[in-house]
Parts: sequence; structure tokens; C-alpha cells
Amino acid sequence: MKLKLISTVLILVAITGCTSPKGELITPSANGYDKIVFQKTARFKIVPAVEYTIVAGSEFIQDRVMKGVPVYCGQVTHSRTIVASDCFIYEGRDMITVNPMRLYHGTRKLPQGTIKHVKAKLS
Repeated sequence: MKLKLISTVLILVAITGCTSPKGELITPSANGYDKIVFQKTARFKIVPAVEYTIVAGSEFIQDRVMKGVPVYCGQVTHSRTIVASDCFIYEGRDMITVNPMRLYHGTRKLPQGTIKHVKAKLS
């Protein structure tokens, strides 16, 4: 069991990196930041050995850009064991691009109604 956890962590670090999301922070508009809220729990593979889980109610705030592209950042669970921060590109209509700006990236179409796009109300 420990060997499986260690190997999962090593694969995860190799694929996603071991630091928090990077990018250039942006200033919110007068209406605040954009955000996406997961209305349903979403589970999808990044590569065969790594699965992401985003629970219903999770919020991803669009508070930065990576290489000029707006990204939404928040908490995900990697391989059902490790909670970490990560960023996605929101493509609209329940589609996201995972691991933007990394070697292993790709667009994932989630079931209809999974994501709601709103304005973040931050104090």
C-alpha cells in the first residue's frame, strides 16, 4: 500500500510539478473576478495513472493568466489521495483544458450542467 502511494506521488510530481499554480496575477474588474463552480462532482483521467476529482461546490477563480491565457485555479484531488491547487482553462459549455502550459494537457468534456460560470464576490 505504501509503495503504491509513493509511486502515485512520484508520478503526480513528474506530471504536474511540485509547486502551486504559477502565472501572473491580474487585478479584478469592478465586478470582481470570474469563477466557475462545479455543480456536480467530476472525475476524469489526466494520464492513465493519474485521476482528478473535483467535488460538487468547488470554486475555481480566474485570478491569473499563464502565458497570456486566462486560467481558473482551485483545489483538486489527485488520484483520490492528494489535495492540491491546480489551474484549468475554461472553454465554456462544460469543457476545460487540464494541465495548461504543461507537457500532458488536454481538453475534457464534462457532463452537461457540471460547471456554472459566475462572478466571484470577494471582499
